[in-house]
Amino acid sequence: MIDYTISDASGAPSSFNYLTLVEIKNYLKVDNSTDDILINDMFQAAASYIERQFKQTLKNRDIVIQYDSTEKYIDLLFSPVTTVTSVTYNTFNSEGSGTFTESTDYWTYGLTNSRARSLVLDFNKSYQTVNIYYNSDGSTVPSEIKLATLAYIKVMYDNNRSFFDKDVPTAPPTETIQLMSPYKPIVI
Repeated sequence: MIDYTISDASGAPSSFNYLTLVEIKNYLKVDNSTDDILINDMFQAAASYIERQFKQTLKNRDIVIQYDSTEKYIDLLFSPVTTVTSVTYNTFNSEGSGTFTESTDYWTYGLTNSRARSLVLDFNKSYQTVNIYYNSDGSTVPSEIKLATLAYIKVMYDNNRSFFDKDVPTAPPTETIQLMSPYKPIVI
């Protein structure tokens, strides 16, 4: 993999919203509204970490991943993959660039709309680089990911001085890592 871009899909909210402030405050056992902005910031930070670290989208996303010629089988990151919208390529020789067609230039294996297993593309044509454009609708978030997020927020809230210290970031707790382990991408 060379690079990827992940952005909000058209019409998707700019922030994560799979947990409410009330749910987070109940988990933290916080009654007052003094830290509401801080708690929301911690939620956004925890969700962003989980999304990028475990390659699980937590809202509707448009994704572009670029791979180089060393990759024949491409495992699409950021599950669940909803639709592959386009696959473009650049070649080494005079053929230039263009669009690959499924079933002619590549095949897909795996499951769409699944967090447990990602989608894999298998190419039968050569390329220098290939760009895969797809949508990942992660708006339905499983309870394990919600609990992993809450556990991370709790550690940040309990150690909120570290949350703002750029030199010593708050590491996710063991509970977050354990709850997210079933969602690590699996290559088939």
